[in-house]
Amino acid sequence: MYIDPGTGSVLFQIIIAGLLGAGVFIKIFWKKIVSLFSKKDASGASTSESPSESEGEAK
Repeated sequence: MYIDPGTGSVLFQIIIAGLLGAGVFIKIFWKKIVSLFSKKDASGASTSESPSESEGEAK
């Protein structure tokens, strides 16, 4: 089977574009991916907000 240089170039570009696309996808959704594998409490409450801050907003 003969693959001319033009076909090889297109196949190479498709492979590179796929790898770069996967990299961009992972970069965009990195926090969601990490949250799937990290252990957090089941309530889903944010740990960055202290109880005093949430009480102050309720008043």
